[in-house]
Amino acid sequence: METTIGKFIDGQIRYQVLEEYKREVRLENGKIVHETVTVEQQFEPLRKDGWKMVELFDESQMQNEQEFYSTTAIPIDNGETIGFAYQKSLDKRLVQREIERLKSYLSDTDYKVVKCYEATMMKKTLPYDLNEICSERQIVRDRINELEAMIS
Repeated sequence: METTIGKFIDGQIRYQVLEEYKREVRLENGKIVHETVTVEQQFEPLRKDGWKMVELFDESQMQNEQEFYSTTAIPIDNGETIGFAYQKSLDKRLVQREIERLKSYLSDTDYKVVKCYEATMMKKTLPYDLNEICSERQIVRDRINELEAMIS
């Protein structure tokens, strides 16, 4: 059996894992026996020094369905134990990366617009479906505007 204990030191949480183990003990008659040192036996002297049992970490709380949001587990002192508050927040770096990716898409497709413009000027057949290109690019620009609004 394994148990995590923790203590706040200078505003930071320190963790320690306690595990049951066996040790050899020499009796008065010289005989050696093995005894189990339980987590509770190890924890008792540490409790007096401010250490507390740490509640189980809830991995399901870290799951996030909201795009561009991340969850941070913040240790909190619950009195007898240390638990966690799960705080969800917008990850602006992820949003910025997506904006850059979308802007890159626009740059990478500029040549199609230019090719269509040249073909129009020369009264030739358009090499691409201009309505489709413009529609896709407008959707991307709208998404960029949405994302920029999220981080401003």
